[in-house]
Amino acid sequence: MLHEESIESEAAKFYLAAAEQNHSAAQYRLGNLYRENARGPDDFEEAWFWLRVSADLDDRANRDLKEMVRYQQEDGEFLIDRFQIKRAKLRYYAWLKKQYPNIVRNLRIK
Repeated sequence: MLHEESIESEAAKFYLAAAEQNHSAAQYRLGNLYRENARGPDDFEEAWFWLRVSADLDDRANRDLKEMVRYQQEDGEFLIDRFQIKRAKLRYYAWLKKQYPNIVRNLRIK
């Protein structure tokens, strides 16, 4: 990993473009880029979303998701709360329906 990578870096823009084209390695890297460089709750939510998208094809993403949603605390505050996870799940389900409209028909949100 390059140390100069950040959420605003050129690399992040390329990861995002590739991630939106369903490239699982880019989705995984983008999720971790947000997780490692998070400046606030929205960045952790973005990290969770991209890691979840990647987790369908990448076991590393599953591991990182589990680590992220455990009751990890940093300075007494949760990194991501259940409401953020719910919002990220809604985005994930919408993304699935857009990517696979013929496969995903009746997803139920839990």
